[in-house]
Amino acid sequence: MANMECVLAPHDAGARWPWFVGLAVERFEKWCTALKPSHTEQGLASILPPLDVLMVWHAYLLNPGCYAEDGIRVKALEGLQQAGEDLAAALGHGLSESISADPSNTRIHNWVEMTSTPFDPFQSAEHLMSRDILCPKCSTTVQAPYMTVEGTGYLQPGFSLTCTRKTCQFTITPETIRTPTNGFDQRRGQVIKRVILRALSLHLSESPLSEAARFDSVMTSADYNMDAVRQMLTVSMNDGKFIDRIMSAYVDDKIFSVELIGAVLRQGSFVTKMHNFQWTRPAFFDKFEEQIALHHIIARYHAFMELMSSSPGTFLVPTLDIDLAWHTHQLMARQSLGRGAPETLVSGFS
Repeated sequence: MANMECVLAPHDAGARWPWFVGLAVERFEKWCTALKPSHTEQGLASILPPLDVLMVWHAYLLNPGCYAEDGIRVKALEGLQQAGEDLAAALGHGLSESISADPSNTRIHNWVEMTSTPFDPFQSAEHLMSRDILCPKCSTTVQAPYMTVEGTGYLQPGFSLTCTRKTCQFTITPETIRTPTNGFDQRRGQVIKRVILRALSLHLSESPLSEAARFDSVMTSADYNMDAVRQMLTVSMNDGKFIDRIMSAYVDDKIFSVELIGAVLRQGSFVTKMHNFQWTRPAFFDKFEEQIALHHIIARYHAFMELMSSSPGTFLVPTLDIDLAWHTHQLMARQSLGRGAPETLVSGFS
């Protein structure tokens, strides 16, 4: 990092939004891994994160299958799971007012105490300059700047970093960075590793090897490149969807099963359409005739879910009104499943 000139923000206007979202994801990770179930006892309003972090949380919740699985396997996300239930319960019951109101001193204090960063995202940007990552080859901790003049920062498309360990000097790129096998993700890492090793057994030496040796053999032959591992898996396994699910854990070095920067950016188009229709305007659906429209939307959503259930092999695209109901339902996925929602209706939920 000493040889790289760090920059605070990209000069290109088109790159600023992805950069801002990237920092929001970093802030979300700091917050949700520090959040404990006991924090929720203070009430949701006192622990609500800043708006940029809420945006990331919302995108994460819109992947309910991954969100629920992560909450089960990653102990550090227990507090987030409890807060998510409180968030869903607050939908239509004061959540909008809590978000719109000026943050209370308690809310700001809790945020700063948990993340050691300012509540305001723009002030926080002045503090967030780099993150620690693990070299995928030797597991040395390396400091990666978020932005560099050369365009090789962690939040830039050309991310590239050389391991600082003299005996390693491995080049870390988006293709080689991966979820660490220690820290928060041991259980899933072990499961995925065993699946990969079984699938790749035909491509390894016939001599008996320990699991650790076989793993090292796989990663060495793939040059620690997860795209190469995917290609090797494709040769041995016919289930592309299963491969995608396995490899989703290795999109980046975070503990989440969802690549959150991309998830937020993909939501941008939907939010823009909702805004253009004025459906996000406060009190838009308060009128009686507009509430009737909501009932029609919900009925159409139920019909769409039944259609999905009866046509599992068909790719169906919802209309915007149905998509709005779907998004809302996804935010309440855990409550819905807890009430015994038929599995056939939620098989395509996430």
